[in-house]
Amino acid sequence: MDNCDRGLKYDDNALAKQQAARKNFIAWVQSVNQSISQSVNQSISQSVNQSISQSVNQSI
Repeated sequence: MDNCDRGLKYDDNALAKQQAARKNFIAWVQSVNQSISQSVNQSISQSVNQSISQSVNQSI
């Protein structure tokens, strides 16, 4: 194996590692996004339910 082949093999390795890191990062971002989304939705839902409940109780 000459130096040129060795360099190409290193590049392939580096590219594979970079792609794996990118996939892991994307998965992490999606996970965080989903977590935030669920939290926000839950918070809004609770707030709306509480507001409706108070409004109904006041009008009764």
